[in-house]
Amino acid sequence: MNTISFTLEADSKIRLYYQLYEKIAELIKNGSYPQNTKLPSIRTVSEKLNVSKNTVTKAYELLEKNHFIYSEQKRGYFVMDLSKSVPIQTASEPEKASQPDDDIPTVESIIRQRMKNQEEPSPEQTEPEKKTKTKKSAKKTLEHSPRVTDSVTIKPSQSIAKPTTIEEKLADCYRSVLLQKTAKLQENAAPFGELCLKKAIVNFLHSCLGINCDENLVVIGASKDSLLSAILQLQSLNTPYIKSQGVGLLRLANQFTTGSLTTVKAIAAVAEDTDLPTKKIFAAAGLPVKEVPVNEFGLDSNFVITSGATSVFTIPGDNPEFSVSDPNEHYKIILDWASQASYRYIIEYDTENSSVKDLLTRFKSLDSMDKVIYINSFENLLPLGLKTSFAVLPKNIFADFQQKYDNMTCPVSLLEQLVLTEFIDKNYLSDYLS
Repeated sequence: MNTISFTLEADSKIRLYYQLYEKIAELIKNGSYPQNTKLPSIRTVSEKLNVSKNTVTKAYELLEKNHFIYSEQKRGYFVMDLSKSVPIQTASEPEKASQPDDDIPTVESIIRQRMKNQEEPSPEQTEPEKKTKTKKSAKKTLEHSPRVTDSVTIKPSQSIAKPTTIEEKLADCYRSVLLQKTAKLQENAAPFGELCLKKAIVNFLHSCLGINCDENLVVIGASKDSLLSAILQLQSLNTPYIKSQGVGLLRLANQFTTGSLTTVKAIAAVAEDTDLPTKKIFAAAGLPVKEVPVNEFGLDSNFVITSGATSVFTIPGDNPEFSVSDPNEHYKIILDWASQASYRYIIEYDTENSSVKDLLTRFKSLDSMDKVIYINSFENLLPLGLKTSFAVLPKNIFADFQQKYDNMTCPVSLLEQLVLTEFIDKNYLSDYLS
C-alpha cells in the first residue's frame, strides 16, 4: 500500500503529526488498511503530504506505541492485528500553541522564564512568608555578584534544569557558547569550516552512519543545495580531463600535437524521479544530466555503465534498502564503475534523518577507492531550520575545491559552528536521531 488518499490541514489547531496519526489510525480501525498491510515509507509520506520527515516519524512512533502498527528491521512498518490496538486518545492531543513545532525558543527567553519560576512565590504562601522570601532574595543578590551577558542576568547560585526537549538542548548549547567562548567568537572563522566542528561531524558519521573519513577533507557550507552547486562547478566534475598516454617520445608527440591534457565531456547520471529543483542545479552549473531508470534493486547499474556519464548523483532512497541477495552488491557495481576512470565520481546527497546505519547503506561507508562525494545537512537531520550543511570530499576534489574557493569566507557564522559542535559533542544529535 503506497498511496495516500487523504490530506492534512495546515491551519488546524491539531498538530500535523497528530492529524496524520488520527488519519492512519482511523483507516486501520475501519478496515481500509487490513492487518499486515505495509505502510508507505517515511520518505514517501513526507513527499506526498508535503510535511517534514520528522512529522511522519513522530506519527509512526505514536501509532507503534499505541499498537496500531509494528516495525520490522530493513522492511518498514506494517498494520498490527486490530484487536491489539488501543482507542485514539484525541483528548490528550496537544493543541497548537502560539509557537509552532519548529520554532526555536531563544536562550534569553528560556533563562528568564526559569529565573521567574524560581523567584515567584507559590499561591499557598502567606503575606509574611512572601515578605521574608523577598528579603532573603535581596540579601542573596548582594552577597553574590551576578554575571551580565547582554540583557540576561545569570546568578552563579542558580542552577538551570537539565534540558529535555530538542529545543532546550539547542538553547543549552547557545548559552554555553555565549557564556564560555566569548573570546573564541571574536576570531575569524576558518574558510572551509572550524576544525572542532569537522572533528565532531567525523565522529558522528563514524558512530551513527558507519562512515569513516578524514576531518581535513570535510567542508562546511550553507544550505545543501548551495554546497552542491559549488561542488558541481569544480573542474574535476564540470570539465574533467585525462592525462596524455605514453612515455618518452610518444608522450612528447602527444603534447606537441594535442597538448598534455584531453578534456572529457561531462555528463551526470541521475535517477529518473530526481526532483526538478535538483536538476536545475546541474543545469545552472552547465552540467547536462542523463536520467537513469530505477528498478527494484535501485539505480539500473547496467544503464549507468553504458551511459557515458562521468558522475552519478544519488540519494539513499535511490538504492535498495533490502533485497534477497547481498544488499551491498548493487553499491559495489557502481563503485567499481567509478574506480575504473580517474574522472568518475559518485555524488551522494543524503536526505535521510535516521542514524540507524543497519537500515540503509551509504555509498560513502563502502568507499575504499576515494570516489564518493558525500553531502548532508543539519537542516535535514534536525527540524530546527539550521541552514548548515557539510560535505566529505575525495582528496582530488578537495584540492580542486580549495584552489577555487580559497579566497572566500565560510558562509556559516562562527557562533553557529561552535553551537553545532557542542550539540554533537554532548550527544544531543545522536540521541535525537536514535
